[in-house]
Amino acid sequence: MLDSQQDLFKKLIEELDSYDQNVIILKGNAGVGKTYVIGQLIKEFKARKDFTICCINGDQFCKEREYYCIKQALSEISVKYAQKQNDKELISELSGELPIVGDISKKIISDKLNYKNVSQNNKTFFLNNDDEKNIVYRLNYLFEKKKALIICDSFQYFDLKSLQMVYLFLKNRAQFEFMKQCSFLIVVTPGNDYDSNIIEKFKTKEFTLSSISYEELNIYLDSLNLKIALDDSIKKIFFNLANGHLEVIKQIAKEIDSQYLDYNTNVQALEKYIEILVNKKLEISINTIIRVLFIYGVYALIGIYYIILVFLFTMILIIYLNYLMLLLIFLLQNQQ
Repeated sequence: MLDSQQDLFKKLIEELDSYDQNVIILKGNAGVGKTYVIGQLIKEFKARKDFTICCINGDQFCKEREYYCIKQALSEISVKYAQKQNDKELISELSGELPIVGDISKKIISDKLNYKNVSQNNKTFFLNNDDEKNIVYRLNYLFEKKKALIICDSFQYFDLKSLQMVYLFLKNRAQFEFMKQCSFLIVVTPGNDYDSNIIEKFKTKEFTLSSISYEELNIYLDSLNLKIALDDSIKKIFFNLANGHLEVIKQIAKEIDSQYLDYNTNVQALEKYIEILVNKKLEISINTIIRVLFIYGVYALIGIYYIILVFLFTMILIIYLNYLMLLLIFLLQNQQ
């Protein structure tokens, strides 16, 4: 890790260890290394047996899908949760086969196993629907008797319903079982549209990961193990054009390294070449968005085409059945 990343990592660990109900906001421009620091943080806490982590990631292409972010994050534990629910039913059914006290024991065990969900329902009567209740049940199961950390990455891309759920969790912390020892780390890229009021009023701490310094750029380039050595003029070009975007710096450095360019022949030509490469790499995300939208458009057209085919087939079938009905009536009348 770079010095700035290492410093942030230590501060996050210290803050999360000091208090069980943190709401930490982490801000930083795209590409400065927020995701990398979070990855190291996840490794640190996963190694602790008494700690549970849930990572919820925003998706800019699914902002219209209700509860998508939270459901996607919880999908990994859905199988375990379903197994737990099945175990409740199985134990309850088996207890019913016991002699004499079967019915009584069945009721006692069933009530005992479902007590937490019943209790949770009474505390969170304000939840709107089964989706919200199921989300809470799964979080209760995942975080049971453990310290927990919920990481909300790319928070600016959360769908509205997921945003509202996070707000409900923070606003009504005492009403949720899993929130007793639960901290939040909310990661945001500035400059994107999101409702900051949802989290600002609950935050206990805020950190910002700044773009890398020129000194850190040198360290980062050294870590890439390039075949050639870049002189200061080239490094400054990198620093000014990439605007601290580490992934772009890495890709450009690797590409130039693979070309074995003679840096001393024409510095101006090289600067123009790097500028083209940087712009090309930064446009990748835009091109990806266009490709995805095109694919969705194609699928939508195919869907409409199939709907039309089904409609036409249905109409033909109705006409055919009516024809058979009329033919049958005609034949019956002739027989009479």
